[in-house]
Amino acid sequence: MVPFDMAAESTILDEAVQTALEAASSGIDILVLNAGHSPALETTIDEVIPQLMQTNFIGPASLSKKLMQKDEWKERGYGHIVTVTER
Repeated sequence: MVPFDMAAESTILDEAVQTALEAASSGIDILVLNAGHSPALETTIDEVIPQLMQTNFIGPASLSKKLMQKDEWKERGYGHIVTVTER
């Protein structure tokens, strides 16, 4: 498990990918993305749309791409991604 802020800048995502790859000696077969944000009922939609998009879409998509490229998923021909998001 590599905890970090999914809404952080790109260098944080690079560091998270590097940390995960260093911990997994034979590569990563399954990537589980489990990000969250403040409860929707406690905020207004205008306040949270940018953060929700970053946390639930842009961040996970960026992280997944970085990991798949660095861990050579295409060349290996396998890998799975599980995404957990809030509603």
